[in-house]
Amino acid sequence: MRIKLLFFALTILHTNFIFAQTKKFQIGLEGGPGLASIDGKDRFKNNHSTKVGYAVALTLQYDISKILSIRTGVGFERKGYKMSLNNPLIDVDAGEIRFHYDYLTAPLLARIILGNKIKFFTNAGPYFAYLLNLSDDRNLIKYSPESWKQYYKRFDWGITAGIGGAVPVKDNLLLTLEARYNFGLINSSKYLQFKTYNNFAILLAGVAYKL
Repeated sequence: MRIKLLFFALTILHTNFIFAQTKKFQIGLEGGPGLASIDGKDRFKNNHSTKVGYAVALTLQYDISKILSIRTGVGFERKGYKMSLNNPLIDVDAGEIRFHYDYLTAPLLARIILGNKIKFFTNAGPYFAYLLNLSDDRNLIKYSPESWKQYYKRFDWGITAGIGGAVPVKDNLLLTLEARYNFGLINSSKYLQFKTYNNFAILLAGVAYKL
């Protein structure tokens, strides 16, 4: 029994030693501004346009090899759109409303990495999102009507892809910059007459630490 326990302890120590030497994991923080929009039927798109949003996320990456990694994490994204208003009585511009969709997101990406000291990468894969809140912005007065949630699906998913680069600043520390695009594949609206899909172009700056 003691021999088995000793063998088990040595195995754990050996595994930890290999893990420490290879540094296959990275944890990080990234975030930045984005342009959010929706896609759907033509009559729905006519008076809708992009709005400024943002994203922030904690990331986890596992390096399978020098050129291939698996990347995931959990983040917050403010998506939505901007809608122009018109007064039909006098046919004049009546301003605009910005609609905000706040999502908790989790991507699952395959990343291909090239380069020696400065790394260049491209990644792609599915993302999954959960709707946390809906709000709009009228004359700087913000409110979040709970009743809206019955008209929008809580879950969203799609394809995300991006390109970028990473620069080492210390042995275990990297600075990253990535341009990414989220392409929604599920109709987020429960209205039968409308089909709306969330799209999001983001510029992400980040920092990662090798474990």
